[in-house]
Amino acid sequence: MSEPTITNNTFGGKRREYKKKAVIGRCSADIFLPLACVFGCYVVFHGNSSAGGGFQGGVLIASAILLVYLGYGSQAVGTMFGKQH
Repeated sequence: MSEPTITNNTFGGKRREYKKKAVIGRCSADIFLPLACVFGCYVVFHGNSSAGGGFQGGVLIASAILLVYLGYGSQAVGTMFGKQH
């Protein structure tokens, strides 16, 4: 990985800017996100009416959000939840 470029930000500190994220991470996030959310919701709702499943479904949904973070960065995750950067 190459050295990050250093630029000044509005807080007077230094901010690091890295290269664009890898294509494999973005494509896997695009494919895995809807599948993990649907399956995670299924596991949560099924766990509501039977024994167990709530925690496992939450882990599936959280892993989908983590994969979006790894593929697209924090701005994309913030945009998903309505937080403007």
